[in-house]
Amino acid sequence: MSEEPGSPEPTPAEPPARPLRETHERLYGALLSVSEELSDAGSALFFPLMLAAAAFCLALHLRWLEIEPLRSIWFYVLLLVGAFFAFGVTCEGLEKAVYRRRRSELFRLIHQAGLDRYTVLARIVGDAGLKDVAEKLKQDDRFNDTFQVS
Repeated sequence: MSEEPGSPEPTPAEPPARPLRETHERLYGALLSVSEELSDAGSALFFPLMLAAAAFCLALHLRWLEIEPLRSIWFYVLLLVGAFFAFGVTCEGLEKAVYRRRRSELFRLIHQAGLDRYTVLARIVGDAGLKDVAEKLKQDDRFNDTFQVS
């Protein structure tokens, strides 16, 4: 088959972007560090919180605490579910605090690398080690892509 004159030549596909860890090691390291802090935020609270809730249920059940209206399987279930919910809320709050504390450092490094939020997100998608920080970057409505370092 002959091509018609004047038809545009097919353009080769754009080569895939190299992983961020190969092109911007310092930024990638900071992202890994923040992601690790986010995943650890509050994780040490689960066992003590659930243990305290279970101990309270046991104390009620064995009548070490004489609070008769609370001696019910439904109260025990509600208390344990409430403790689990409180753990989730606490972890989310701690994650927000970690991200807020490290946010300006990330902004500075992203700006120094000459990148913007969307480029960074595109380059770290699928990286299991950065999933927590990627979620926070996606949700950051105050992230200004024209951020200027002062």
